Amino acid sequence: PACWSRDMLTELIHAGVDVFRLNMAHATMEEHTRTVTTLRELSAEARPIAVLVDLAGPKIRLGELPDGQVMCELDAVFDFVRGDQSRDPKKLTSNYDRQVDELRVGNKVMLADGTVTMVVEDAKPDSVSCRVIQRGMIRTRQGINLPGAQISLPAMTDRDIECAKWAASVQADYVSLSFVRSATEIKQLKSLLKEHGSDAPVVAKIEKPEAMSNLESIVKATDAVMVARGDLGVEIDIAKVPVAQKRIISTCNRLQRPVIVATQMLDSMHHASRPTRAEVTDIAN
Repeated sequence: PACWSRDMLTELIHAGVDVFRLNMAHATMEEHTRTVTTLRELSAEARPIAVLVDLAGPKIRLGELPDGQVMCELDAVFDFVRGDQSRDPKKLTSNYDRQVDELRVGNKVMLADGTVTMVVEDAKPDSVSCRVIQRGMIRTRQGINLPGAQISLPAMTDRDIECAKWAASVQADYVSLSFVRSATEIKQLKSLLKEHGSDAPVVAKIEKPEAMSNLESIVKATDAVMVARGDLGVEIDIAKVPVAQKRIISTCNRLQRPVIVATQMLDSMHHASRPTRAEVTDIAN
């Protein structure tokens, strides 16, 4: 929302932006349509600007929280319950109905990009009790990662299919798919886009352990790859992320696929005018 206005989009183009990413996990289709229309007009006035429609994929997110946020103190116990909102700050909900069914005692529940961690201590038919083992603040609609849990979410949700059809209708230049697990999912997306008159290149976002197991076939099936370190660094051990990043990049180089590295490239510049040395070195590498 901070950059929806025509003036801000113009400023970003003058600053050098080449591709604008529309995050379909947020905002309405009408709001995204207005943004695309504005970008096409500005592109005609300035220079070619591309639009990337980023499908959310099977992302599990927190439901509504009282006051929009809750502090999770160490050793506090929270219950995940069914539904999408709760008035009790100790009872959490999510957008995935089967989460309560599929979590098992001992599973980790990681929230807010892994900054808050809980472990499942008790599983009942309609609720799952979790104890906080890493404290922090959680907010409404933040992501939930369940590393190690057997989750039966489809590759593309009904919302993703709707958004892919919309992407074809507005002639998006690129379409990316989150939480890719196999080459089949990329082929399904390409087929769907083609059915609706789009030949937009597809970007596979690598952020699941299953994707690392099927890396070669995914890279061969897709048009470009993103090393999505945010969720990847929560789904696999953080110590393995640098090695995974190098492996993805080398595979893409060998198979001649463009590869993007994303997440926290210049994170410190949210509150400082200069990046850290570590960030600059990361980008240079």
